[in-house]
Amino acid sequence: MQRSQFLKLLELNEKTRFILIGLVNTAFGYTAFTVLHVLFSPNLASLQILFFAYCAAAFFNYFSLGLFVFGLPHQRIKSFFKSVISLIFLFFLNSFLLQFLLENTNFHILFAQFLITGLVVAASYILHKWFSFRD
Repeated sequence: MQRSQFLKLLELNEKTRFILIGLVNTAFGYTAFTVLHVLFSPNLASLQILFFAYCAAAFFNYFSLGLFVFGLPHQRIKSFFKSVISLIFLFFLNSFLLQFLLENTNFHILFAQFLITGLVVAASYILHKWFSFRD
């Protein structure tokens, strides 16, 4: 990305930046989930796969949201741990919804996870804006 395109991204309002960066983060997380599912589904349960996908996405999400959306606070270690707490909450929300869909529908796990993504993204915006990236 050229510097002028990068600067134009930073000039967008916060919600637009969150949506754009969120699409990248969601693609990263969903790809991690899909790859882990394809590689390990015979040996790992769906919640274990979801957990490892969240772990893979934790650093990526923190720095992309911090750099491009909310700004990295002065107390970066504290805000990173607050981000991890937010991700733990999002993980439990996601895992509850995933288990609910898998137990009550005939949806394939990848389709069920796809359906859940929008709600988790909305919760993510609220948590990161008002908790993770606040000094």
